[in-house]
Amino acid sequence: MGLSRNALTSVFTPEWQTALKGAPEKGMVATVKIFDPNTTTSTWVPGTGLVTSPTTWYTGKARVQPLRSSNTKEGKQVQYVQVSVPIGGPFTGTVHVGFSMSVSVSPLNPDLLTYVYTCVEVADSSNPVERTLTFLANHGLSA
Repeated sequence: MGLSRNALTSVFTPEWQTALKGAPEKGMVATVKIFDPNTTTSTWVPGTGLVTSPTTWYTGKARVQPLRSSNTKEGKQVQYVQVSVPIGGPFTGTVHVGFSMSVSVSPLNPDLLTYVYTCVEVADSSNPVERTLTFLANHGLSA
C-alpha cells in the first residue's frame, strides 16, 4: 500500500515545501486558467451589471508540456499535455476530469494560446511541490 497525500504531510513539512517549491516554479512560465465549463459564477461589476463566467479552479503560472506527438482521435488532431501548477494554489474547490483550460501567456510556445484543452486525468503524483494534470489539446478548435 502506497503513501497517501495525508501521510506525506508528516514527511514533507511546510518548511521543506516552501524551501523547495521555487525550483519547479521557475519552469512554470505559462499563465493558465483552469475552469469548470459546466458551472458559472456571477459577479456584480459596477457600471456593467451582473457578469457570469465559468467557475475558475485556478488562475496563475503553470508548466505546459506535450507528452507525445499529436495523433488523430475520432477524426480530430489531438495531443496529450501535462500541466503542472504550484501545490499551494490558489485553488477554488476541487479539480475534476472534464474541466477546461485556457492559456493566456506562453513565451516559449505561443501556439499554446490557440488550443482548447480538456482535463482527462487528475494525477495524484504525491509530489509535494506541484499538482499534475493531464489535458487533451484539440488542435482543430480555437480558444
